[in-house]
Amino acid sequence: MSQFEISHSVEVEVQEDAAKKYYDDSESQLFYQNIFGDTGIVIHNGRHDVINADPSCQDLPTAEKSRRAMVMFEDEFVELVKKTVGVDSLSIVEMGSGFNALLRRFAKSGGVKYGCGVDLSSEMTTRADNLDAEFMKKENIKDCRLETRTESYVSTSLEGDTMDVAISLDSFLHVGPDIHRECMKEAFRVLKPGGWVIFTDIMQRPGVDPAVMKPIYDRLNLPALGSVENYHKSGEVLGFINRSFVDLSSNIAPHYSNVKKVLIERTSHGCRDKIPLSQGFIERMSKGTQHWIDLAPDNMKWGIILMQKPAAQVPLPL
Repeated sequence: MSQFEISHSVEVEVQEDAAKKYYDDSESQLFYQNIFGDTGIVIHNGRHDVINADPSCQDLPTAEKSRRAMVMFEDEFVELVKKTVGVDSLSIVEMGSGFNALLRRFAKSGGVKYGCGVDLSSEMTTRADNLDAEFMKKENIKDCRLETRTESYVSTSLEGDTMDVAISLDSFLHVGPDIHRECMKEAFRVLKPGGWVIFTDIMQRPGVDPAVMKPIYDRLNLPALGSVENYHKSGEVLGFINRSFVDLSSNIAPHYSNVKKVLIERTSHGCRDKIPLSQGFIERMSKGTQHWIDLAPDNMKWGIILMQKPAAQVPLPL
């Protein structure tokens, strides 16, 4: 192994260890299970632009607005994936699957034979296994199998050329732009010829000032965020075709604004279902979400990136 390969491997390990430590933390688990929910929705952005413009939603509690925005996006994402891939009985790998909620939504929608969730957090995959079992029994779903694997999505144990689609929602963010090519490379490896990688991420716009973005970089322990251009360039080098981007960037600031509001509401004195989080965690999370609220409009992008593996086999670049 060359010095570059060793250095790169260490970099991947450092970023993944930081993400695993964060998501396995007991307070992080309390936060995500109570603010986002672990049974029906995923930890991701949503269609706040639609919900906030709907007069019938104006008087809803903030938490319910967020839930509807995320559920609406999940439904749109499921529909987009099925329409794009065009396979009657899908095999899906979700890279950074959290509680597996998105895969359960795919299973309930029908037309899915196998879903594999890959996540570094053993806390999340263990909870996901239990939720999957309860869900499949309750919904009496017999023609689909769900499973989780506690491992890196940069190097999964899945066999090559076996999946119709690789998906991810706001997960690649955590490993940084230097490792995003490794994410795309692994997606390329596991996809069948003609398969698709379809994912969302929060990215930076071209030409952002690193000094302005430093609070975000520091919070994520990253030197920079990824970009649409970086993903597409990596995809082109690897051999992906039909690369595109659906821009939904206006939803970043409203999403984090709602997260902050719900956090404050659910940790305030006198709240009936108060979340038992430490004051230090609350302050760090409040400060962190405010950075996203302030910096997103001028500096960040969020949306859906789509790329297709060619139907004809081509050698994978070294």
